[in-house]
Amino acid sequence: MVWADWMVVALLECKKVEYDEAENAICQEAIVSNDAKWRRIQLLMREKGVNVDITQLRNKWKSTIASYKKVRDWNHGFGNEPYEALDQNQRKIEKLPKDFLAEWIELLDSFYGHRPSINPPYIAEGMENLNVGVNPNVIVDPHE
Repeated sequence: MVWADWMVVALLECKKVEYDEAENAICQEAIVSNDAKWRRIQLLMREKGVNVDITQLRNKWKSTIASYKKVRDWNHGFGNEPYEALDQNQRKIEKLPKDFLAEWIELLDSFYGHRPSINPPYIAEGMENLNVGVNPNVIVDPHE
């Protein structure tokens, strides 16, 4: 199946609705199965005029998230031009997704971008010299 841009937007919007519902369910201590979540997303997609099965939804979600991670990593890399500024050839050279719309990035950032798998914590520059985890009884000559 070929996914039109508007269909991807619909998937992201539906996933955001499901994400918000899941957050509310956690507050209410309700547990919803993964299959039930995807059935809910499938129903929401049908309401938007997209009739796809759950396997297609899951596969598109996985590939979209993989591309999103690549684009975010690229955009947060030191000295990199923004993904949106790269032409198709530069994207190919850098092994980045051919097309990933700014609208998709904004939608994903709004509900998914805060996750540690997407936006990992980092060690501040200079922290590597603190010898964290080193045995304090061992003397090390910093000039060696």
